[in-house]
Amino acid sequence: MWQTAGRMRMTAIREGAVIHNTYEIKRPIGEGAGGSVYLAWHLNLQKYVVIKRIKDKYVGNINERREVDILKKLHHRYIPQVYDFIQEGGDVYTVIDYIDGNTMQDYIDRQVKFEEPQVIKWMHQILEALDYIHTQAPPVIHNDIKPNNIMISADGDACLIDFNISSNDYGERDIEGYSKGYASPELMHRIRLYSTGGRYFDVHLDARSDLFSLAASFYSLMTGERPTVREKDTMRLRKPLWHTDCIYSNQLCGVLTRALSENPDQRPQSAAEMLNDLDSMKLRDEEYLRLTRSRKRFNFLAAVLMTLGIMSAGFGYYFLTQEQFHDKYAEISSLAEQGAYNEVETKAENLLNDGRYRLVLNRDPDGAANLCYLAAEAYFEQEDYDNAITYFTCAADAGIKNADCYRDYAIALARSGRADEAQKIAGQADTYDLNSANLDLVLAEIGMSDGKEDLSAVVGKLQQVVAEADEDEEEIKLRAIIDLADVYERRGSYGDAIQTLREAEKEFTEPSWQRRVQRALGNAYVLEMNTEGSGSESPYAEDAERIFRSLTEDTAAADYNDYMNLSQICQMRGEYDEAEEVLQKLFGTDEGKNRYEVPMRLALIEIERQGKIEDEGSRDYSKAEQYDEQAEKLYEKTEDNGGDAGSDLMQQLRNQMDALRSGGWLDKED
Repeated sequence: MWQTAGRMRMTAIREGAVIHNTYEIKRPIGEGAGGSVYLAWHLNLQKYVVIKRIKDKYVGNINERREVDILKKLHHRYIPQVYDFIQEGGDVYTVIDYIDGNTMQDYIDRQVKFEEPQVIKWMHQILEALDYIHTQAPPVIHNDIKPNNIMISADGDACLIDFNISSNDYGERDIEGYSKGYASPELMHRIRLYSTGGRYFDVHLDARSDLFSLAASFYSLMTGERPTVREKDTMRLRKPLWHTDCIYSNQLCGVLTRALSENPDQRPQSAAEMLNDLDSMKLRDEEYLRLTRSRKRFNFLAAVLMTLGIMSAGFGYYFLTQEQFHDKYAEISSLAEQGAYNEVETKAENLLNDGRYRLVLNRDPDGAANLCYLAAEAYFEQEDYDNAITYFTCAADAGIKNADCYRDYAIALARSGRADEAQKIAGQADTYDLNSANLDLVLAEIGMSDGKEDLSAVVGKLQQVVAEADEDEEEIKLRAIIDLADVYERRGSYGDAIQTLREAEKEFTEPSWQRRVQRALGNAYVLEMNTEGSGSESPYAEDAERIFRSLTEDTAAADYNDYMNLSQICQMRGEYDEAEEVLQKLFGTDEGKNRYEVPMRLALIEIERQGKIEDEGSRDYSKAEQYDEQAEKLYEKTEDNGGDAGSDLMQQLRNQMDALRSGGWLDKED
């Protein structure tokens, strides 16, 4: 068979019809990315072939002859041969070798599990095919690798099918020919730009995109789960490989994990490199198999070995790995206590997905659950609630016994607009050991998020938590105070919010807690300054600057908004050099380097600075133009350029740049 027929959208061709006096149509067998697929009988060669009818929308829009000429030159044992190209009656067909067998998706659907050597063999074969097509001149990129496009022949070999020639000059083809869940992050980004009228053709797709899709396909084969695509088109795996019921070795999981990196630069850079990873894995895998065999003999040998004062090399390796894992865990836990949340999320994710520690994680589910909890809390504290929920879910699935985890899980759900799910956790307070203070805090958060409860009632709940919190519930009390200030801000009572947080700043002196209070207090100052329109004249301006300067001095604990708020305050006070310095510092961080808002703010500040120079002849907007160009490039890549507040400022910047160009202030003309 060629491909399992799913939703059939093919224009019907009558069974028994003869194409080009040579190919007798037998039956439809599926639909590929670029057209309908039929099984046909070659009347001259007396053999089955596959006829692919190109979709009507492509006819006349692409150079079909050039596509098939490229494909006809491909000769590889794991790629079906293209025989012919036919144009008849306004229709376009390609004739391809027929492969008798089943798709990988057929086996996934039937929940068939294969031994590791078989999986490695098939992965090796597809990588050989990819290495062959990627090294053609010009390179051929498949761009729609998925389990349905990997055939397992009757002879037991894997073949790559349904080629859809893809390069940047076939932009619309690879926009159509993608499979959500297997497409690489960069292909999904290209699709998003295409759908919104952006410059999708600027997104270059290369061999690394195919390697991601290949790894995603084998992830499905090995776990039985389809990788998911988050909203806004950023690829996130359903679970780290270690957290699945994966029966395969650390080494094989490690090869896949690397190829599934969101950043193409962190993947193998070619199919040949991934083949090398796979081949060198076999040596390491023999060590793992020896370790597995030695574990089975442990009960018998342990007493003897202990008597002799020695342990096997295999167990020494395991315990060394376990010790290394706990060292890394302790480092992450320490970073969390310091409030270095960016580092926590990065290091926790890397540790969870490092194949070397999969055995340790499987043997220590509590450690795995707590590591997920640390990652979840890092995202939570940075208000990235979608990722926080992902890791809270992993922690809960691993059976974590931590009431704070379930409290913050429910709060993250509430803040994400999923109040019903948060209410379910609140409804099982006894199961999750949520005491009355935790439960009241969760219920207050639900009331704040769903809009069904009057804010006065929410204030009452929060004040009750603050008043009744015991000495060992200081963190719950702090959470309630910050939430209370948030409610005051929603009601426009900035003075009440500031007064509440000022009192908390004196009470909570532990460094990480004080940072949280100061960050909330600084935000309240900025809101008041913006609302009153007093800016630098506000009585809170100096206090706000003091707070955000203090927060940004600790680069490990500072977050994106700390820098942005400090730059805004400096700008309000006419301290343009200081504002620029703060933003340049932010632009040099991992969190700020890909944010369009940073160069956008820099451009707006520079325009304002130049506009205050009285001698018009001395004004120089060239730096603003450079920042504007950086902002435009990053703006096209951002996931949220349709409806966030920054898009309004981006339009403001564009308007100001247009005015500068029309006024002759810039040499560059569009």
